[in-house]
Amino acid sequence: MKSEEEFDNKVVKKISEICRLTFESAKNKLERKFGCFELFGFDFMLDEDLNPVLVEVNTNPALFTDTQFQKDMLPKLVDDSVKLALQLHPLGKTDASAEVKSFVENNEIENL
Repeated sequence: MKSEEEFDNKVVKKISEICRLTFESAKNKLERKFGCFELFGFDFMLDEDLNPVLVEVNTNPALFTDTQFQKDMLPKLVDDSVKLALQLHPLGKTDASAEVKSFVENNEIENL
């Protein structure tokens, strides 16, 4: 791998597309409750050519901090998840259709 950009194109973008397709295929089976969110854990392996392979999707991912990487990454993950949930489920509203539509169309989250 020659550069970070090459890794992003070869691995990260493929992982993002696999996640998108997984949710697209399961969207009618997922329960939607306004004001609630669920964190999913996607486990991937990379083959010898750095092609990502989806191993499993967890509905209850482990959030323990046994390693330094987990200690560095998990607090930000939880913080970003809560910020995203609050942005998509604004206080006092009973529906967030506009916020979700904007997120999907623009694929960006404010203040994360």
